[in-house]
Amino acid sequence: MKIILIVLAMIVNLNQHLNPNHMELFQATDPELIVYGGADAGKTYSIADKLLCQSVWQNDRSLKALVIRKTFPALRVSALEILEKRAALFKMPFKLNEAKWIAKCYNMTFVFQSLNNKEDYEKLKSQTDIDFIWINEIIQLREPDYEECLRRMRGGKSEFEQIIIDFNPIGKTSWIYKRFFERNIGNARKLRYTILDNHPDYLALEKTQRELKRLQATKTQNINTYNIYFLGEWGELEGR
Repeated sequence: MKIILIVLAMIVNLNQHLNPNHMELFQATDPELIVYGGADAGKTYSIADKLLCQSVWQNDRSLKALVIRKTFPALRVSALEILEKRAALFKMPFKLNEAKWIAKCYNMTFVFQSLNNKEDYEKLKSQTDIDFIWINEIIQLREPDYEECLRRMRGGKSEFEQIIIDFNPIGKTSWIYKRFFERNIGNARKLRYTILDNHPDYLALEKTQRELKRLQATKTQNINTYNIYFLGEWGELEGR
């Protein structure tokens, strides 16, 4: 998938930035997309890239993405910050209105939303014309929260509607495991990534190699940590 973006007479080759190991994520059009796995796998970066690129791939229509995390302070320093950084890297405009916490990138509108109190839930219920929803660190939310998000997926203009969730698979006692892996409700597509699936250029960095060795070393220190954060496999909630 070759992607060239022309911005103000500058040609930006997105292929050098998009992770070639995450092509299935970029190409997936399933209504529900589960992106999980180990630490430092580049999951959130590729989700952000996919949403930003919709403004290029679907530039003939108005689009809207709802970006959610349980608390707003956490949302600001995670998904929002990553979207800003990636847009800057791609030379895309990303105009953020901090009064309303809405951003514009070409024909894509990003709406940033926390889910931490009654006011947040009422605000969520008022959201309309949503094409995409990204729930960052869904492990912090409840199953009814997710179901309410599903109900927001209507009225959009995208070629496909999609809700994307990301998380580290901390424990099989979570509702996430029971819903998506045990009962397979919705038949969602599930993509598992580890640090070894990160962008080749990032993997080549000295700091990444140090992190890789640290994660591998947890095999002899704490097998649960190793399974979750290196292998990206379901672990067990310790002490519960």
